[in-house]
Amino acid sequence: LDAEQEKAREAAAKQKKEAAAKKAEEMRAHAQGLATMVNETAAATSVHLDAEQEAARAAAAQKKAEEAEKKAKDIKEHAQALASLVNESEAVTDMALSQEVEEARAALRD
Repeated sequence: LDAEQEKAREAAAKQKKEAAAKKAEEMRAHAQGLATMVNETAAATSVHLDAEQEAARAAAAQKKAEEAEKKAKDIKEHAQALASLVNESEAVTDMALSQEVEEARAALRD
């Protein structure tokens, strides 16, 4: 009886050991699957973040271009206003000189 009980215990221990080894292998495979999913998620997140950064850079460049365009328009308008003032000033100066010339001629005639 003792020998049979010992065999039964050894068989039960072997069965437990095999079951534990199988369970450990299943857990290892599951952990490996989870690690793969985490890596894939991290890679996808990285690609998504890269795309968001690129979009942000493009938006910033667009905003700078719009600001530069507005500044150029403002400068052009300012230059046109200055040119107009110069033209008006020249016209007033020409009129004043013409009047002085006419007055000088009139004075010479008298």
